[in-house]
Amino acid sequence: MRNLLFVTILSLLIFASCSEITGNKSKKDDDVIKYSLDEIPAKLIKSNNDFSMRLFHTLDTQDDGDGNIFISPVSVSFALGMTMNGAGGNTFEEMKNVLGFSGSDLDQINASYAALIAELYDVSEGVEFNLANSIWFRDEFSLQDEFTQLNQDYFNAKVEALDFSDVQGTLETINSWVENQTEDRIQDLLKTLDPNACMFLINAIYFKAAWKYQFDEEQTTDSHFYPENGENVLCEMMNIKSNFSFTQGTDYDALELPYDNENYSMIVIMPKTETIDNFVQIANADVIQDIIDNFTEDSVNISLPKMEIEYEKELNDILKEMGIIEAFDPNRANFSKMFNEMDGGVWIENVKQKSFLKVNEEGTEAAAATVVQMNFESVSDEKFIYFNKPFLFFINEKQSGSILFCGKIVNPVVE
Repeated sequence: MRNLLFVTILSLLIFASCSEITGNKSKKDDDVIKYSLDEIPAKLIKSNNDFSMRLFHTLDTQDDGDGNIFISPVSVSFALGMTMNGAGGNTFEEMKNVLGFSGSDLDQINASYAALIAELYDVSEGVEFNLANSIWFRDEFSLQDEFTQLNQDYFNAKVEALDFSDVQGTLETINSWVENQTEDRIQDLLKTLDPNACMFLINAIYFKAAWKYQFDEEQTTDSHFYPENGENVLCEMMNIKSNFSFTQGTDYDALELPYDNENYSMIVIMPKTETIDNFVQIANADVIQDIIDNFTEDSVNISLPKMEIEYEKELNDILKEMGIIEAFDPNRANFSKMFNEMDGGVWIENVKQKSFLKVNEEGTEAAAATVVQMNFESVSDEKFIYFNKPFLFFINEKQSGSILFCGKIVNPVVE
């Protein structure tokens, strides 16, 4: 598993850097919601860091160990945070605890999300940054006023009803919104429209920044990278010598690469004595902060691979393992605060994220979009069977019952 921590840790450091806190509306708006640090418990400021690393740990544990992982935990948190405004009872408690907000009320939680949005924009001068939230729902239903108002006020969410019977039109509308928010880096977030889908809650985030000390393209060379399987691969390795904050020890090497806007940076950590998977499991937010606290600045030669990664992951099983159980259960989920027409029969069907990362001599470009798909129990007499998971099949001669062919499909796309 390679290149694991870059933007994950970036999102942690961003959240931990909160200082003056204002609301999530445009600064040009006269009625901006304002908060001070005194009004938001320090635990809430730290909660997204803790959630980020727990999500990353769980994802890493479930991964097969052979591929890259690249996620935006803060995007997942925003999408689930909006969803939580429609939850009640134990469903709300489970989501709140997993997101790191145990012991806090909904007003405090929403205020912390609004504060984070404001902080991210406050420190984004000189970089390209966008964070946007949206809610798209089936126009046969209407949303409860409080649910709509909370997500508009605190998450600055676009809320729009769509005709879900127009499948192609719905997919094009939602996917176009995501593409516009991420500079076309996240495309086709939704590929199909479940007939029982009633709502999509989406967060999109985009980041692009130039290095403070840019790598010289002429110094980029073909070099070997050594995965833990004992093999080696050839990659384009960027090289630079300059003053950086870093630390070298027996257990790891770590480095901070500042962007031109010094409010943002990339932290790169290479464990020496542990496997990358073992290190991920012990690297909680406090461990990462301890590493950063040990940085010293000096002249150092740096080699870093050029990278371009596209990643997509369904997060249902990860979130269930973390403790969000009821929300995915059609019989137990309590999202009674979403729709006027339904106080039950609504659940989370799917949580998915797509992400993009590009690291080159000039800087870093990163984007992600997270979608929470809500389904409902339809009263229609129509029946649907979707063979969208691995299945067996047989070809038989009906008169004799002889099976001529049989097969198992685990991936219908043959490469």
